[in-house]
Amino acid sequence: LPAFNESANCAFGPDGRMLCAGTSIDPRAGRSGGSSNACGKVKFYQLPAEEKRSKVNKEGGSKLLSKNKSTVVLDPIEEVDVAPNASVLGVQWHPKLNQIALGTSNGMSVFCCRRGRLIS
Repeated sequence: LPAFNESANCAFGPDGRMLCAGTSIDPRAGRSGGSSNACGKVKFYQLPAEEKRSKVNKEGGSKLLSKNKSTVVLDPIEEVDVAPNASVLGVQWHPKLNQIALGTSNGMSVFCCRRGRLIS
């Protein structure tokens, strides 16, 4: 994901199976004098199911072990344009409300409900 700002982040869904992240626009794109149609987006990713097994260690506690340590490249399952001519910097997914709050580089706050529908 393009991120031109150090404070850009991502957020996990309440059940930990989804991830959302904001994208940045190139700040130089709007300086060329022409109209820019760049838009900051929030992208949603479905995380792969991870097979885990529990192993009891000598101290009596259990430790979760992952069978597969390979790297997986994820493609977004949904992309939503949320910030015209601005980057999405901060993303927070509220665990109980299941709503996503986004902060943008132009100072706008955006709230999305589940499945990317813009609500405010």
